[in-house]
Formats: sequence, C-alpha cells, structure tokens
Amino acid sequence: MKKVMKVVVENWARERLVENRGNVVAMEIARISCSHCSICSQRMDTVASRVHRAGLKVEWERREGGYLIVVPLPTGKDPVRHLNEVLALGISPVAIPKK
Repeated sequence: MKKVMKVVVENWARERLVENRGNVVAMEIARISCSHCSICSQRMDTVASRVHRAGLKVEWERREGGYLIVVPLPTGKDPVRHLNEVLALGISPVAIPKK
C-alpha cells in the first residue's frame, strides 16, 4: 500500500511529494507539471551524482512532466530519514495541521 506525504527540502522553494511504497520510497525531484528550468535540471544532476557516489541502484520515474527518484527502502526504516541519509538534501516532513 502506497502512503503519500509532502516534504520540504532545504533551499528549495516548493514542497515535494514522497511515496512510501513499502520496499522502495519515491521522491519528486523535478516538480510534476512543471516546465523544467535549469534549477530542476541541476537538482536532478546533483541527486543522480549523490546516489552514484553512494553506489545505490535507483530508478527514475517520469510522471506528468515531473521526475521522481525511486530508492530501495530497508525494512523498518523511516522513509524521510532514509532519503536524508541517502540524498543528503535536508529533507523534513510537512507538518499536518491538527483539526
């Protein structure tokens, strides 16, 4: 079962989607429904470089013009914490307002 959440990334202007898919976690790097400017392209290059240096096998998914990186998620690991460790981007979950 897929669980979707929003996160903020240090020094990035807009929130991003994260999907916990059980054994993998996907994160929106280049925004969905965005015409990709040089900033999103640079972010994709930075993320690709970091996972390459870490020796991780990842996949990229294209969705509605955006790009998500799909990273293996170890059993029992918090998806946002894992993305932080792997991508070193300063990722934090968006607080959900209480009703």
